[in-house]
Amino acid sequence: MDQHQSDQWAICPKAFQECLQNNDVIIDVREQWEHEEEAVVDRNIPLPEIPGKIAVLEPFKKEKIILHCQSGKRSHQGCKYLRKLGFEMVYHLDGGLMAYKNYLNKA
Repeated sequence: MDQHQSDQWAICPKAFQECLQNNDVIIDVREQWEHEEEAVVDRNIPLPEIPGKIAVLEPFKKEKIILHCQSGKRSHQGCKYLRKLGFEMVYHLDGGLMAYKNYLNKA
């Protein structure tokens, strides 16, 4: 099993849907062109740009933050990075948008 699929900071597609409905802070960490092709949320900070955007994220440090990407790998990396910086309520979508779209197709 891939490491990103078994960690305590992963949320399932159903929980992601609830976060969308609750207007939680959700950030797409895919590249800008990927986000432009298919956006689920407005916020887009590509994974390589996160270190330079900490000041932008700082106001959300005490709030629930959900990261997502296409497959879950980049969002897992971003989650680990932000948690090391003290963002205690950051999570990632397990399986990424692929899993979320699969969930929607079955619902």
